[in-house]
Amino acid sequence: MNEAIPSSLARLQSVAIGRFKIVGASVPGGRSLASKTPCQDHFTFAFGEGWVVAVASDGAGSAIRAADGSRIVSQEICRAVKEQLSGDVDYLHVDFFTQMEGAVICGIERARTQCLTEAGQDGNLEDFHATVVGAVLTVEVGLIFHIGDGAASAHRLLADAIDTVAFSPPENGEYLNETFFFTEDDWKKHLRCTSIDGSPEEVWLMTDGAYFCVVQRNTLSLSPATAHTIGQLVFDRNNQAEAKMLAAILSGQEANAKNDDDKTILIIRKHPSE
Repeated sequence: MNEAIPSSLARLQSVAIGRFKIVGASVPGGRSLASKTPCQDHFTFAFGEGWVVAVASDGAGSAIRAADGSRIVSQEICRAVKEQLSGDVDYLHVDFFTQMEGAVICGIERARTQCLTEAGQDGNLEDFHATVVGAVLTVEVGLIFHIGDGAASAHRLLADAIDTVAFSPPENGEYLNETFFFTEDDWKKHLRCTSIDGSPEEVWLMTDGAYFCVVQRNTLSLSPATAHTIGQLVFDRNNQAEAKMLAAILSGQEANAKNDDDKTILIIRKHPSE
């Protein structure tokens, strides 16, 4: 890992469950390091028999409790989706998209309530501003959900390219650095849900800082060379080293030269059935 970023400041996780492998890393960007501010990105995932849900969130730099906002919304969405999927669900015959969208909305509403509770009388939801990008994936179907900037890509890996199955791009406002948050009154207006059709090998979730490092300019696709390089570097290691390698890439000189924001990438890789 880049020596300028102590490992204690990065959040790293890697786990394999059934046909899914999940690797995630959040690292502080140059601005956070310069101001001695903790990384305000957060990611969370949960999994069960044949399914996984994952969320990455970017706390707004202008919000005084942004790190709490990104943590709370990530955890509450995962909790709500897990509750939905832990029941007796037949993924092939229920309206999966509608069920999962409802669970995501439930999780965000819980997160908003928890933020207000933690804020107390003198606080407000604006103190917890954060974006949301996440995915629910089973062996058969999937869904991307998204508020604000950052991005999500569901794709298949080809020899020297990637075949994008679904892509959720950033949503910015009138200005490039303006975006939308789960804590705003009109958050439902900005909640975008995208069905994952087909069977992707990977789903990548990226906060805004990482997005500029891995997505081709003016396209709705990851850079194939970057995706393959990161995949080879990250997944050719044991579980404990995978997330460390991903963090090293995100905190390296090349990534920081492109963007000085906090950076998170969460990769879900689905292995073929035996």
